[in-house]
Amino acid sequence: MVQHKYEAPAVFQASRVLKFLSRYKYGNSTLTQISETLGLNKSTCLRILKTLEEADFVSFNSFRKTYSLGPYLVVLGSRAFEQIDYLSLSKSFLKRLVDLTCLTSVLVDRVSNDRLVYVAKEEINEAHRINVSVGNQFKIAEISYGMWFLAYMNEKERMKYINKGLRQVTPCTITDVKEYIHKMELAKEQGYIVSNEVYVTGITGISAPIFKNSGEVGSVIACIGFSTMRQSEVQNAVESVMRVAKEFNEMLSLQFINQ
Repeated sequence: MVQHKYEAPAVFQASRVLKFLSRYKYGNSTLTQISETLGLNKSTCLRILKTLEEADFVSFNSFRKTYSLGPYLVVLGSRAFEQIDYLSLSKSFLKRLVDLTCLTSVLVDRVSNDRLVYVAKEEINEAHRINVSVGNQFKIAEISYGMWFLAYMNEKERMKYINKGLRQVTPCTITDVKEYIHKMELAKEQGYIVSNEVYVTGITGISAPIFKNSGEVGSVIACIGFSTMRQSEVQNAVESVMRVAKEFNEMLSLQFINQ
């Protein structure tokens, strides 16, 4: 493992443990699962977990002998949401998108080199709706949101992820590299992506990019509906996502100028 100049090893390993437990399928893991998956010495891993438990960053289930994220992270997450400008801004834009489409609306960030995560959501107040979990993670090349991050990378970095292979998640997943790149380039021209049952059968997602000051994609804003939506509903979602993304980007640009 490469050691960075200012790295504090214990803090770095603790952050790896927290990121690991934040992943949906590892949300309740044993000491053995954590230490083996992260390649940590078991006694070192236990010390890290017990220290995090003392700070309420991790919880231990004594019956199942599993660890999960702790309650104080809710406080930290709430404060982070309030203090990170674009996340605070996102709430009003996601609500606006819900109002325009009557669909679940989400903001997606890149949480590591090859993973994306839901960082914010707004849902319509109806029983028949799609529920998503903030914190749920995805491989960058397995979900349509990832196309936005890949599309604005330099070609060498982009191909590093694509050449690892495009996994067949559903029957509609694009696994052909040329077809994938074509759809990615088309998305840049159009300014939106409609993804029908590519990651989850029965679900359609409509997305657009939110840019950093550098011109790179910082986030993706999207709305999610059932694939049984009428074409007129899909078209309304496309127009709404593009409109809200444009307004979001303009607001961020003003913030950059005023900083």
